[in-house]
Amino acid sequence: MAGRREESSRVLDNILKLEPANKSFVVQRATRTLAGLQVKVSTKMPPIVEREPEQEKITTRQCGVCDTGVLMQNARCARCGAIDSTADIAAVLHNDLRDKDLVKEVLRYWRNKLAKNPTAVAHYKIGLIELNLRNSCQALFHFEEASRLGDKSPDVEHAVQTLRSQKIILVVDGDLSYLQRIGNSAVQRGYRFIPIRDGESAIQAFEQYLPDLVIVDVRTSWVDGVDLCSQIRMQRLKRNVPILMLSANLIDRFRAKAAGVTAHMNKPFHDDQLLAKIKQLLDQYQPSC
Repeated sequence: MAGRREESSRVLDNILKLEPANKSFVVQRATRTLAGLQVKVSTKMPPIVEREPEQEKITTRQCGVCDTGVLMQNARCARCGAIDSTADIAAVLHNDLRDKDLVKEVLRYWRNKLAKNPTAVAHYKIGLIELNLRNSCQALFHFEEASRLGDKSPDVEHAVQTLRSQKIILVVDGDLSYLQRIGNSAVQRGYRFIPIRDGESAIQAFEQYLPDLVIVDVRTSWVDGVDLCSQIRMQRLKRNVPILMLSANLIDRFRAKAAGVTAHMNKPFHDDQLLAKIKQLLDQYQPSC
C-alpha cells in the first residue's frame, strides 16, 4: 500500500510541473490529493518487526547435601532427593530420599571432615543430612554444635527450637524391622526417636536423653525387658516416665505390671494403633522427678 502511494505521488507531481499555472478543477483536485499522499507517505509507520519471545532465565543453585545443580524454585534435589532447608522441618521428616546411599556417602565425607576440623559448617551439613535420614536426635545435636560454634543463622536457630520442642521416645527392641517401623512412624508424627537394640545400652540412653516415653520389647538382648523396666523405675530423674511394654504373653504382662509398666501392647500391631497409644500416654504424662 505504501509503495502505491509513493508512485501516485510522483505521477501527480510530474503533472503539476508540466502546467503549474493551470487552475482547472482537475488540477486543483490533483493538488489536494498530492498533498494528502505526501502527508501519508511522510508519516507512514515503520514496518513491524517480529521479535523473538524472550526466554525465561533459568537460575540454579547447588543442593546443600550432594552439591548437584537444583532449580531455584525446587526445594527437593532431583538427584539425591534431599530437602536442603530447615524452614519446614515436617516436610523434611516426611520426605523420601531418592538415593539414600548417596546421602549416606556424603554423610561419611562430612564426618571425616568434622573429625579433622570441627567447624560450624561441618556440624550444620551433618545436621541437615541426619534430618533427611530422619535421625532427629543426631540432627539436633549437630545443629546445637553449629550454633555454639557461631552459626546463628535462621536455618540453624529454627531447627534447634523446633527439634527441642519435640517429645523424645526411647524404643528398646532387638528386632530391627520393628525399630524401623516405629521410628519412621514416630518421626513423621513429630517425635524424636532413639532406637536401642539391647537392654544394656538402654539405661545409658535413658540417662543421656531423659525421654518422655519408653517402649520396651519384653525380649531384649542382654537384659530382660521386665528387668529393664525395673531399672528405669529406680532412676533418680524421670522415674515416673510412662513405659509401654510390647508383649503377647500373659505371664509377661503380670511381671511387667509388678515392675511398674504403664501399659502394654500385643505384637504384631498396626502402626496407627501404636501411634494412638503413644499419643494417649504422652498426653497423660506429667513430667516430674
